[in-house]
Amino acid sequence: MNIHILFLLSVATIAQVSIVTAQPTPRVNILFCVADDAGHMSAYGVPWINTPAFDTVTRNGLLFNKKDPNCMVNLIQKKEHTCIKDRMEEEMTRRLLDQKDPRMYNKGDIFDKYPDTSEAHDFWHRIRNGERVPTDWINISDFEEDFPQ
Repeated sequence: MNIHILFLLSVATIAQVSIVTAQPTPRVNILFCVADDAGHMSAYGVPWINTPAFDTVTRNGLLFNKKDPNCMVNLIQKKEHTCIKDRMEEEMTRRLLDQKDPRMYNKGDIFDKYPDTSEAHDFWHRIRNGERVPTDWINISDFEEDFPQ
């Protein structure tokens, strides 16, 4: 019994001494960069894309670059997911056939022929061509000053 108490006191003493003599560790900043395709950053070897701020962060910090630098592994292409893909494809095909979806009968182009349903249809192309397109989700102040209008 005395050995157990002596052992516990020893551990407590060592722990206390370790806490007192430990050097303070510097604070670590962690930056998570979220992008739909991280492959479009010069830090990942794309020379024609200029991302100097991100490159500085990666040079002075840590850049995660495992086997998939773009984090774009398509799980459905992995052998272990084949049965899931097959089941989903079967269900989608069945549902589209049940709904008599035109795409199941090589008539999917009908969707390209629907009339425009919004004043903002084809917004991006129209605004890039200088047209003022009325919208309820974008204000004129949302654009950069040098954005062509």
